[in-house]
Amino acid sequence: MNQAIQFPDDEHYDAARQAICFPVLVNNGMRLTCVIGVGTLKSRFG
Repeated sequence: MNQAIQFPDDEHYDAARQAICFPVLVNNGMRLTCVIGVGTLKSRFG
């Protein structure tokens, strides 16, 4: 199964969630929102 995921430049910081939110476009054109917490980013990348 071949899937394509595109990451448009449209990220933003959500202060209430303390997270970075960004859209993804999957192979059928469906737009989803991904969220990654600041704590997770800090633990992974310092």
